[in-house]
Amino acid sequence: MVSFWSAAWQIKPLVHYLPLGIAAAEQMANQVPAESLPEWHALLFHLYYWHGHTESSLGSFARSDAAYQKGLELVQTGMPGDERCELIRLGLGHNARVRGHMEEAEAYFRLVLENDGRFASGALLNIGIILRNLYQLAAARTHFENAYERARRLKQPYLEAMAVYELGLAAFNEEHYEQALDYYERSRTLGQHLGDRRIESLCITGLGEVAMRQGHCPQAKELFNQGLVFDREMLDQIGEGVDLVRLGEVAYLEERDEAAIHLVEEGLPLLQRTQNRREEGYALTLLAKVHLHQRRFYQAEQLLQAALAIDQDTKDRLSLCIDHNLLAQALEGSGRVHEAAKHQQKSERLQKQLGLKSLPTSGSATPYQATRHTRFLAKIHGREG
Repeated sequence: MVSFWSAAWQIKPLVHYLPLGIAAAEQMANQVPAESLPEWHALLFHLYYWHGHTESSLGSFARSDAAYQKGLELVQTGMPGDERCELIRLGLGHNARVRGHMEEAEAYFRLVLENDGRFASGALLNIGIILRNLYQLAAARTHFENAYERARRLKQPYLEAMAVYELGLAAFNEEHYEQALDYYERSRTLGQHLGDRRIESLCITGLGEVAMRQGHCPQAKELFNQGLVFDREMLDQIGEGVDLVRLGEVAYLEERDEAAIHLVEEGLPLLQRTQNRREEGYALTLLAKVHLHQRRFYQAEQLLQAALAIDQDTKDRLSLCIDHNLLAQALEGSGRVHEAAKHQQKSERLQKQLGLKSLPTSGSATPYQATRHTRFLAKIHGREG
């Protein structure tokens, strides 16, 4: 069976050759004797799966889902093998998760877990990501640890590397930065041994986020640019969009507002095209903050309303908390104090529910950002020119 966990550098040639291979295999399957059909169906299943996996890697989720469904139909109409069903369900669940359809995604992953087969590691990993997105950090970490132990025991190196990466992201979210750096470096090394540039790129971006969180903007910029090179080599539009937005955030922290807008507006269409809802919301929030700093309250309000809609769809309570707070500032800046108070109350209520002692000013609350945020509020309220 073709491995579910491919090296990302293989994606580029697959984009060109898979449709040709599928067309040829479908034609042959219609012509061969009945006794040869199982072999051709097995080949077609692999091709459908890889087509789905490739399109998903490029953010083309509708085409990916269609290919996965063709593979699932083959399994359900005579090809034996629960493992093949698990493989497809992981792919469909991944697509649903990235698009923010968390309940649909979790349903797919739970089906895989029920079978307790060799792909359960992937299901544990993905459920952990869903829990993290819901800001259930302790439960998410437990799932990542279980996924790691299972992947290591079953000798699944890609899943092992991804579990270590997710443990790094969990440590980052919990502000354990040295631990996050250690996990990212370990995952990066595992990715290099696999020849998987996508894992390496993810870890480079993670290292950049730690640098940004710690206030080391030049280092963060260098890392995000390095990740951007990898993304473009692999045709990874999601990664490219993320790294462009992170570079925009660095520019914002360095008080280069126009550069920040340019970078985020370059990355945002890639995230929208690939339907990465959470990162799209993150980008909209960052753009809103730049407009707030420039006292363009109407533009900030429109962006934050769009971000809040995404937060609601993806059930991202931390982003809801942040965006209600920022919208309150935008409304107050434009003199709509009563409306501002309502959003501030919503933010404070969510902050209490999440157990936050203080509200981060964005997904990356750095020392630079804390200083800038103070000046930014002063400017909104007329205490700075």
